Amino acid sequence: MPSYSTQSPGFLTYPKNKGDDDGIIKFADDIREIAPSYRLEMERAAMGNILFWLGLHWIKFDNTARLYRPIRLKRRVPRTVTNKFASIIASSASRLISYKPPLTINPGSTDADDVASAEVGDKIRQIIEKEAMLREHKPLAALWTLLTGNCFPVASYDMGPQSGKKFIPFDQCLECQMISSPVAVEEAGGVCPKCGSEQGQGFQMAVTDKGKPIGVDQPLGRHFLELKTVFNTYYDYEVPMIEDSPYFMVSEQQSLQWVKETYGKAVADKMTVDTSGTDTGEYYARSLAYTSSGASRYVPASGIRGEPRIRVARLWMRASDSYPEGMYSVILGGSEVVESMDIPYHDEKGRPFIPISHIKFDHVPGRTYGKTRADDIRPKQDQRNRLESILELHSRRMASSIWLLAEGVGVSRIGGEQGQFLRYNALAGVPPP
Repeated sequence: MPSYSTQSPGFLTYPKNKGDDDGIIKFADDIREIAPSYRLEMERAAMGNILFWLGLHWIKFDNTARLYRPIRLKRRVPRTVTNKFASIIASSASRLISYKPPLTINPGSTDADDVASAEVGDKIRQIIEKEAMLREHKPLAALWTLLTGNCFPVASYDMGPQSGKKFIPFDQCLECQMISSPVAVEEAGGVCPKCGSEQGQGFQMAVTDKGKPIGVDQPLGRHFLELKTVFNTYYDYEVPMIEDSPYFMVSEQQSLQWVKETYGKAVADKMTVDTSGTDTGEYYARSLAYTSSGASRYVPASGIRGEPRIRVARLWMRASDSYPEGMYSVILGGSEVVESMDIPYHDEKGRPFIPISHIKFDHVPGRTYGKTRADDIRPKQDQRNRLESILELHSRRMASSIWLLAEGVGVSRIGGEQGQFLRYNALAGVPPP
């Protein structure tokens, strides 16, 4: 058996625990460094399909720059496109969107409590779907799955300012005048934490000298759903399913203003744009925002503008001996760990789990990535484009009103009909018309 060293290039060294900031940063960098050997062809095929969906067909892949570029053709060569590729994808997406999985909550028995619980549970499910904007995400998920073969829904519970806030008033004890939060009163058993006066008999709403209620704004929170793609997800590609991967990472670029609003100005001031870098997947993901549809060229790297951006990597580690409750970390700019905690989500048995799913169009034996049939349609679309271009070019040449005839050619009149025989005097050194 060959022996391997975990310090050798290409081997991952896992963080020791959730407090190992240097180990977390190095682990995230190593994941991104070894990924191209697996991801390059997947990203190339996925980006090509998206460009064909947009109508950008006369393109080729530059192996040196690892980017798509327009095919250089002479100006007289028509770039004909009849986008059958897009129509097939659109009809397939429509069928996927129209399908609604039969998700219902049924009572376990005819008992009145079970029936009432099932009704409440079904209403809660509808509220969750509305909060997570499931209806709006379905068309996007369908297109990502059809065009790239893979889509990764990431579920979470958002406590940010976008979810809204609610004012929670504090209580004041009439006996000792102590001001307490409802949580403190509840933890004390419904009595004043200081003197033991019972709630409802010895409490009133706490107010300031000016009569303004004393309390705190608490975020309401909401269920939140994100769709991630092959361009910004990383995991162990040699496992049969992502549920078997010991880690999962989402790496993408966010604006400096987003960093400031999310983690504060002090953290944002530490960030430098140069530390974020750009890999091929991130370039593809960003350039899509600047790529127009129906054009014959693809936006170059110099076309990407906008405010300064910082790489944000979110890393999930499954529960293990090193992380009994799993681990969730956020790395900014590749140099600053701003969050590192236990995974906050647990199943019905209390076990922590990573709230990420993997939607595949077609399964492929031996690999985690799914396959899309768009990869089979695109070469036929390219073939059709070339054949239509040849036909149009042939029609232009045969019906052209201007012909270049060399001196000495015995042609006096050309009708222009396709298939016409043109007779000329074959002279030495004189080309045919």
